[in-house]
Amino acid sequence: MAYARWKSIGIVAACISLTAVAIADVVPNGTNLNGTNLNGTNLNGTNLNGTNLNGTSLNGVLLAGAALGNVHLEGAQLVGEDSQGNRIAGADMIGAQLTGTLDTGAALALQINDMTRGQWPNDDLYYYSVAYQHSDGTWDSLCADATGTPLSAIPIAGRWSYAQGVAGGGAHIDDPSSFTFACQHGAIAKCAEWGYKPWRSVNGTNLAVYHQTCTRVVRADYCGDGVSHTQDGQLIDIYDNLGVQDDTTHWLGEASWDENGARAYNLLNRSHLNLVYRLSCKVPLRLLFNATWEFQQGAHIITETPLGSDL
Repeated sequence: MAYARWKSIGIVAACISLTAVAIADVVPNGTNLNGTNLNGTNLNGTNLNGTNLNGTSLNGVLLAGAALGNVHLEGAQLVGEDSQGNRIAGADMIGAQLTGTLDTGAALALQINDMTRGQWPNDDLYYYSVAYQHSDGTWDSLCADATGTPLSAIPIAGRWSYAQGVAGGGAHIDDPSSFTFACQHGAIAKCAEWGYKPWRSVNGTNLAVYHQTCTRVVRADYCGDGVSHTQDGQLIDIYDNLGVQDDTTHWLGEASWDENGARAYNLLNRSHLNLVYRLSCKVPLRLLFNATWEFQQGAHIITETPLGSDL
């Protein structure tokens, strides 16, 4: 349910008036942890000794030494065909070899070592254990947490720009020939897990723009230029005008968002910084957030933060 509600500093005046939007497989709502990483930490699909994994090709996929044809994504599942036209998907993709492209243009050998399916309401998410090959022939997990523990990745169509401080930084690139292995704990994967699945629609509205908006939200990318203005692990409440995520708290309205960044923000926010002097762009300030008005003006998502974490 979306809420028509004024949010101000220390004052909440509520008037709930909008009807709930029915949607199958809605992800349970609640507070969420934000983060600074677009697609994980360490290598984790984005960083390899100062270079980025800039997409994985849907062409040239091998399985047991034989080329697969018609490799594509069905939602978040990799699917292909063998030489006889038989469908290859799910656990049958284990052992498949793919080619990633670094932002230097160099190729990076990848291999799928395992696959698991998410549980409801994310049973349409597929988690792949992916390894990449070093120049000496050894292999490491493509995705890992800060301690080096391997993580899985969700394939998401297209690529992202990992540039920072420039127009287009952090933006999704609609490239039909490649996809992104979105590492767990990174913004791209989190947003899919929170219900913003770019291959789905709600009441005729495609969620791709909501997924892109969410990646800005998670990283507090207020200017929409790829620069994060948050501290890892800060709590946020996130809700939208489609009912994918509902407003479940009575926290401060922090910001309203679209796919290009923040449309407006509160000085009390999760960055713990005086953003007026730090942002490279001009984002309007709000001391009060009226969700209905913000959504009518074009916002896709609104975020809130607990007052105690903002001071």
